[in-house]
Amino acid sequence: MGLPIIESEEIASEVKEGDVLIVDIENGKVKNQTSGKTYKIGAYPEFMQKLIKSGGLMKYVKELKSL
Repeated sequence: MGLPIIESEEIASEVKEGDVLIVDIENGKVKNQTSGKTYKIGAYPEFMQKLIKSGGLMKYVKELKSL
């Protein structure tokens, strides 16, 4: 199973166990709903966003074959 990876030293050092995070890979942001703070992360390239929205590589390839 492939999962999107987000790297941020700031998030790792500031977020506490139990905090609720909202991840926006399209715009490159992570919002900590618990503290209200927003962090900037690298946005995923468009093709990666399509893979994730499709549900993974296998589903993405099946969608392409059906076009």
